[in-house]
Amino acid sequence: MNAFINILGGLMTTTVCYVIHDYILPQYCRPKSLPKQKYNSFDNIAVSLVHSTVTGIGAIIAIRSNPSIIEDMIFNYDDFSMFVTRISFGYFLYDLLDMLRMNGWNPIKMKEMTVHHLCCITCFGIAITTGQYLGLAMLVLNMEINSIFLHGRSLLQYCQFRGTSYFAVASFLNVLTNITHRQLIGMQVLKWFYQLTLTSEEKLVWVGFTSGIIIFALNVKLLITCIKSDYLRKRTENKF
Repeated sequence: MNAFINILGGLMTTTVCYVIHDYILPQYCRPKSLPKQKYNSFDNIAVSLVHSTVTGIGAIIAIRSNPSIIEDMIFNYDDFSMFVTRISFGYFLYDLLDMLRMNGWNPIKMKEMTVHHLCCITCFGIAITTGQYLGLAMLVLNMEINSIFLHGRSLLQYCQFRGTSYFAVASFLNVLTNITHRQLIGMQVLKWFYQLTLTSEEKLVWVGFTSGIIIFALNVKLLITCIKSDYLRKRTENKF
């Protein structure tokens, strides 16, 4: 019964994401200078910014208010942590569907994001249906702190702020928090899973470990892409 309620709660988040995407953003948030062909992409990133802000800050609050949640990241339960995890489950389901829609329902056109989101949906889905791994979910969702600056940086580009001090600050904080909140936390998660595999033969552990490896690799690629786009490209352009 609890698993059904938690899944339903996640699906409610999916619905809220669509309401923001379809009704709130077109009416109140799109810049007037934005070309029509960029509406879908802008709206998608804006919803992602809302999610990263809510869950990134939510994960920090969950850990600060109940530090024991990450002392035993499998069995310790916390209502607020479950609430934040349900939000992320529902969001990643929405985002996967929305990106598939923008790519003609062809997952081959967005292979990396499809794999990433399926990993997230699977892992958060396990957490909300079993009531376990909530501490791990809160640790992983600290990565969303980086997503705040990643998505904020992208929206600044859509609003034609590239080249301004606002964009420079967002770009710097994006790279910095990618290292502190994606790479370092990703290493911590992989170390935890590796140690767990030495003492546990549960299939769920290997599902999480495999997902962690995939997401860590994608995060490394994301860091390299951001550095190339915001720093190395400038130097190349200045040479010619």
